[in-house]
Amino acid sequence: MAMSIITIILHVINLVANNSQRNIDNINDDEMRETMTDVYDPTASIILEVVGIIVALVSLLGAVRYNQYMVGLGVVWSVISSILFIVFSRIAMNAILDERDGNNFSDSDEWIDLINATAIASYVLVIVFASLWAYPSIFLIKEIRSGVMSAETYPRERRSCCCT
Repeated sequence: MAMSIITIILHVINLVANNSQRNIDNINDDEMRETMTDVYDPTASIILEVVGIIVALVSLLGAVRYNQYMVGLGVVWSVISSILFIVFSRIAMNAILDERDGNNFSDSDEWIDLINATAIASYVLVIVFASLWAYPSIFLIKEIRSGVMSAETYPRERRSCCCT
């Protein structure tokens, strides 16, 4: 349940503090600003955040009701949102590199290698964090499915937890 609440808070903060369009408007290079405007769609960003909030609410309700499918939706969304992050960031990175290719941005393959290595590192981190984020939900699903965690067994399980 705590993971869903944290997810909702993070999505709301992301919606409120979304400065991407303002940052794009501040780019001095006209061609780069146009490229970034073409790549970044604020509507898609808002839709993804709202879907994230809805999925987190459903997952939270699933935890309260001991519904493995509702909790599982949060796990599935964690995977889908990670894939979307990787795909969209790759599209943006390729657009920026293509734009800069003709402007003598850097003739060095080392620069391109550094950018790609940084991108791969960020993809690995996203996958690691998504896995760690989904881990508690996966085990809650496992316990709901096996009957260990239910409305009837919750008082007993609550007492057995060292965290309460």
